[in-house]
Amino acid sequence: MYVILHLDKNSAFSGTQLQLKTAYVGDTVRLLCGSATSSDSNVDWHFKRSHGTRAQRIVSEGHLTRRHFEGRLNISGSTLIIKNVQRMDNGSYTCIEDGGYGRRHHVNLTVHGKFSE
Repeated sequence: MYVILHLDKNSAFSGTQLQLKTAYVGDTVRLLCGSATSSDSNVDWHFKRSHGTRAQRIVSEGHLTRRHFEGRLNISGSTLIIKNVQRMDNGSYTCIEDGGYGRRHHVNLTVHGKFSE
């Protein structure tokens, strides 16, 4: 299952507003920064856990900087991809365009356990 989140520069969720997103353990989550057609890789992504830790830069100008996602994190252009989502991925994700100096897009990701079948 893929969860696709699109944040458009002209949408109601651009700028400093927050978008709420839900995923389930094991899902792949794709967080898009800016226009869906944008291939701009000059973005920063920051992650702040829900339980109050300080925000950490996880992507700097299109390059991965943190390893706590244990190989589950990828970047494609300005899109942040988290594979095999875990509960520890709960938190706030912020994309900053133009190498950390541009428009900010915020996503609050909540991860739930898998449904039993």
